[in-house]
Amino acid sequence: MNSTEKSAQDMALLLQGLGTFQAFAPWSAAALRELLRSARLRRYDRGAPVHREGGGGAEALAVLSGCLMMGWSGLGGEPLSLTLVGPGTLAGIGGVPEPHDETRYAYHAHDDGTLVAHLSAPALLGILDAEPPLWRGMAPFLLRQQRALLATLLHQLSGPVRQRLAATLTRFSQIHGGNDTTRTLRLRLSQEDLAAMLQVTRQSINREMRAFEQRGLVNSEYGSVIVRNLAALRALGHGA
Repeated sequence: MNSTEKSAQDMALLLQGLGTFQAFAPWSAAALRELLRSARLRRYDRGAPVHREGGGGAEALAVLSGCLMMGWSGLGGEPLSLTLVGPGTLAGIGGVPEPHDETRYAYHAHDDGTLVAHLSAPALLGILDAEPPLWRGMAPFLLRQQRALLATLLHQLSGPVRQRLAATLTRFSQIHGGNDTTRTLRLRLSQEDLAAMLQVTRQSINREMRAFEQRGLVNSEYGSVIVRNLAALRALGHGA
């Protein structure tokens, strides 16, 4: 990871990146610059730790490019992979967990070159509280994001394994390549990643992936899945 002091170029990238977040659309230039005074811009290689709750200061993570693997663990435990979050996600705004709360979320870079803005959560909340009208943009944004995350986890954890796997691959394809169903797309996801997220055995994932390959939906490679028919995967994920 490259770590340098914030330069004029970093500030420009931060302003440009946050400008793509609907939550920050109502913010004045002065409010954004106040927030970014303590912000850090970091670029991460795949697998690098980005943030762990309870491991330092309270931070909100704004994903500018690439994806993060979101994990969960108890106190001192190894994170269990939950799901991927992509560009436009604002994570960790809740601040420091309470001492009695054993839930800890951790984030690792999933893609090489993942670009993240580390924002001070107290500074962010302080500006919102000082200018309450700004909550009218932030609160609906966070609610939509939470709803989407909950829907993703429900699709991963409820229903037949085949349907859950198809829905998961569809969502991750959309994060990486949009909704273009004509593209062949490579996802850097291992069968171990998928098994952890769907809470099934690796053997179950392997069996379903072979079935997908026979239908021409995907090809499996070591550490990767090549999506060949996104439209059919989406239909299967919807239970068709």
